[in-house]
Amino acid sequence: MELPGIDCVLCDVLTLSNNEKWENAFDTIVTNPPFGTKKNCGIDMLFVQTGVFLASGAVYSFHK
Repeated sequence: MELPGIDCVLCDVLTLSNNEKWENAFDTIVTNPPFGTKKNCGIDMLFVQTGVFLASGAVYSFHK
């Protein structure tokens, strides 16, 4: 599927969060983080924080 003016990036965003090259590099971030349950408590918030770091505009995150 092609959408003009939209580029999609599929990656582990947590590997990008400390790289200044990617700070504010994207207009909009859409994430579907794993929910913080049991062994990965709080991981959903790491996705939100990384989205804020990467986005120059909006961050959308799917949560329960």
